[in-house]
Amino acid sequence: MNVGLIVAAGRSTRFKEGAKQYALLAGRPMLAYSVEAFCRAGSVDSVVVVVRDEDREYCAQEVVASVESTKPITIVAGGNERQQSVAAGLKACPRGVDLVWVHDGARPLITPDQIDAMVDELNDFDGLTMAAPARDTIKHVEDGLIKRTIPRDQIWQAQTPQLFRFVTLDQAHKAAVQGGFTATDDSALVELLGGRVAVCGNDLDNIKVTTPSDLKLAERILLERTA
Repeated sequence: MNVGLIVAAGRSTRFKEGAKQYALLAGRPMLAYSVEAFCRAGSVDSVVVVVRDEDREYCAQEVVASVESTKPITIVAGGNERQQSVAAGLKACPRGVDLVWVHDGARPLITPDQIDAMVDELNDFDGLTMAAPARDTIKHVEDGLIKRTIPRDQIWQAQTPQLFRFVTLDQAHKAAVQGGFTATDDSALVELLGGRVAVCGNDLDNIKVTTPSDLKLAERILLERTA
């Protein structure tokens, strides 16, 4: 049993045009694309979508209802922070889960093939994060002053989905609560636990929509794919 866990409980404070996860992308709520991708992935057995409690009914009617799938889709309420929302999603997963993907609902351009390919690359690692190699020169800056130039070949831009063995990620989240740790992504929590997380190379088309201009770029990429 493998689960795709999609996190979409954010407040979208930087989007400034309402909840970005429900903004229309080529005529559909943006979140629908991520849900559909995981439903179409052959390696995924069920999907858990984490949203704000007040959005659960809207998500069911406007997002999940638009996705044609025979796989079970569960909608649960998240927390105030991303880490709390992922934890809520883990609790909602059915028993006997082997692998779990964690994906940001604000990355609508992920494909079923990319999701499936991660299973073959997990091997004996504890986790795997989709990432793109940095294209720009990276500077370490303190108080506006450049301290050093970081070799670009050592820098990767982390994306989602991130794939983990369920037991490992569940332990990492529980350890984070006990230790008072917070992180911006789940691979960091597994790393804190001593886990080995590898990268799964990907291109920069798997963008995260943060601003209205990002949404326009996502739509352009999407239309180019289907042209």
